[in-house]
Amino acid sequence: MTLEIRDSRGGLVRRFSSDDRPTPPVEPPQIAVEWLPRLEPPTRSVGLNRFVWDLRYPPPPAARYGYSIAAIAGQGTVAEPQGPLVLPGAYEVRLGVGGQTYTRSLRVELDPRVHVADSGVVAQLRLGLDIWNALAAQHALAGSLRSARDQISALAARSLDRATRASLTALDGQVDSLARAVDGAGDELAGLETAVESADREPTEQARAVFVAQRERVGGALRRWQQLLTAELPALNARLGRQRAPAVHIEEHVPDTTAGPW
Repeated sequence: MTLEIRDSRGGLVRRFSSDDRPTPPVEPPQIAVEWLPRLEPPTRSVGLNRFVWDLRYPPPPAARYGYSIAAIAGQGTVAEPQGPLVLPGAYEVRLGVGGQTYTRSLRVELDPRVHVADSGVVAQLRLGLDIWNALAAQHALAGSLRSARDQISALAARSLDRATRASLTALDGQVDSLARAVDGAGDELAGLETAVESADREPTEQARAVFVAQRERVGGALRRWQQLLTAELPALNARLGRQRAPAVHIEEHVPDTTAGPW
């Protein structure tokens, strides 16, 4: 059973499934399990069911997630960074079950106690989605670099000539430098996403400035990585091939940071 939230133009905002499963944290959490987030996917039970959408886009991909202190024992908390909050307006819910699709409309309203211009929440969402995309680019790049380091490490035991060994060592150093650079950017962007989404308000100039700096940090690492892939890696792989050693092959795709969350 699937549940989709779509905006007024039919664009997919969020998708949930009864087959959704929790993703275990990469690092063991330093808190008791009763405080951890609870995944509650749509159920397949016959009859009246209840499902809560948190009015957000999906959470951005990140190497590490933190946990909000707004928690209830046994009910858990939320993992941060969360996805950006949607704009007030009309949305459509599509329920897919048994080969049939059922639709209903809903409307998201701004909290009447909050007084902010429409342009303010639009700007907040735009920056939130820009941070989302930068995080996705950073996460994908970090995966590519991790794959490269694993393959380089596996080649350490190979018998290689001096020139190939030197090229391999140089590449390993550049990959390690890039990995450290983007790892820090990921943490900065994750914290910024949480800060920008902490209230219904227009982003501050400080938040915009931090984002521009971190986006350039990730973009610079991406450009250097692409140079390595197009200029240095083919030459190294040619050397490895002549010595019957496996090539360093990078499969991960690094997304365009100007794209939307989908």
